[in-house]
Amino acid sequence: MDRFVPVTAATGLLAGAMLGPLLTPAIRGIPGVPWVRVALPAGAFAAATCAYLYGGAAKPPPLEDEEAAPGPRLAEWEHRRDATAVLRVDPMTGDAMSCVFLCGTDNEGKDVGICSKAQAFLADGGKRAARGVDVRSLMARAYGRGCRLYGDGKVVRLDGALARFPMLEPLLGEGAVADLVAPPSTLDLRQRSCLTTDAVARYGYLRYGYDAPLAGARTAAARTIEDFAGVAATMADRSMDEAPSERHLADAAALEKLADRALACVELLRTPSDALSEGDRKIRLAVFEASQQPGGVVYLRELDNLLAKSGVMLPRGLWRAHSAGEQTRRRRLQAGAAALGVAAAAAYAARRP
Repeated sequence: MDRFVPVTAATGLLAGAMLGPLLTPAIRGIPGVPWVRVALPAGAFAAATCAYLYGGAAKPPPLEDEEAAPGPRLAEWEHRRDATAVLRVDPMTGDAMSCVFLCGTDNEGKDVGICSKAQAFLADGGKRAARGVDVRSLMARAYGRGCRLYGDGKVVRLDGALARFPMLEPLLGEGAVADLVAPPSTLDLRQRSCLTTDAVARYGYLRYGYDAPLAGARTAAARTIEDFAGVAATMADRSMDEAPSERHLADAAALEKLADRALACVELLRTPSDALSEGDRKIRLAVFEASQQPGGVVYLRELDNLLAKSGVMLPRGLWRAHSAGEQTRRRRLQAGAAALGVAAAAAYAARRP
């Protein structure tokens, strides 16, 4: 049953009870009294009563009207779509683009909200992402003024009717008014991990891309830092939750270290289990479980998809080489720490009388 039926039935019954006694004499007339003197006041009162009862059903002010009084507002489909837009970078070209999560509908055409897996990449230079920043700020300011945002115009009018006639709320039952529409959180947007993932994908394309000249690790890292200079400048004035880590987009050595490990993890995920040792299988399982979660500095699952779309074929044995390098560095650190300990002990013994 439509949520408006209890409201319209109650207000219709009230209007009929009030207007019936007024309109009957206005229609039939009163003996000895001119018809105009009866009909005109009755008609004016009936019109005023209808305007009072149903005036709240008028279309609410647009979300952009920040001078309007607080109340229910409609977050249009475009608002909810653009609110999910984030800045991304094409791994193959290094150009800025936008990524939005698409709104979905069920078989009956009813809006079911945002689908976290239905992404659309737009080669617009990041214009939609800039629009997303404005829309999220607009929605946050609306809540700050005491407004309530909904994704359905019927619910907006129902909220307005209940605010004027709170006695009708028991007729509707609990949950009649749908959940509020809130701007996506920084955790939902994943702006920081998205850009860092794009940077690693760009680094991987420059090193191992099919149609890209093979470049050394340091050269690929420096080129990636250069390509992301404009993006880093664009993100500089955003909050720390949305801005990417400056270290990963400004320091070639830090990006190289991060990217080499992330690419090695992707190569490990692509390697069949029967081609790995028992220890690597356990590491592969842990990496796979971690890749299913969107958190972290680099989103491995999306990195794998970006590399596949860019035609990047990672060399075999990348994980094994990375593990060997890590073990070598670990041994060197341990040997250095032991040498420092021996030197410190010898110095201390030499200073004793």
